[in-house]
Amino acid sequence: MGVLLQLGIMGTRQSKQKIDRSADSPRAPRDALFGHLSHPIRRRVLLALCATSPDAVLSPDDFVAGSPRSERIRIELHHNHLPRLAAAGYLEWDRLDDTVSRGPRFETIVPTIELLTEYNDRLPVE
Repeated sequence: MGVLLQLGIMGTRQSKQKIDRSADSPRAPRDALFGHLSHPIRRRVLLALCATSPDAVLSPDDFVAGSPRSERIRIELHHNHLPRLAAAGYLEWDRLDDTVSRGPRFETIVPTIELLTEYNDRLPVE
């Protein structure tokens, strides 16, 4: 209830309900998906994979092209974002060949990525 007080939403019927954040919650997969999409670099990777053919193989360099922070992004990709997305099954990352392709669970996020793409101009700027 302390979090609800801080948010200033006490007093509504909905705010008195406990929010289930456990892995067994029906919302857990959606929450995990939005967690993965919450970082702009991970969104860039997933959007790029969605824009390619299903059997396309990309290089991590494809996700940093044209960025003034390319070296930093490359480091973040290798040590944070690619391992997270691979662990979630959204992509396959071959560390030896340094290639990225769609993972076994990629199709589960395609509708969300398509919505983000379709409504991009209506979403708040990062």
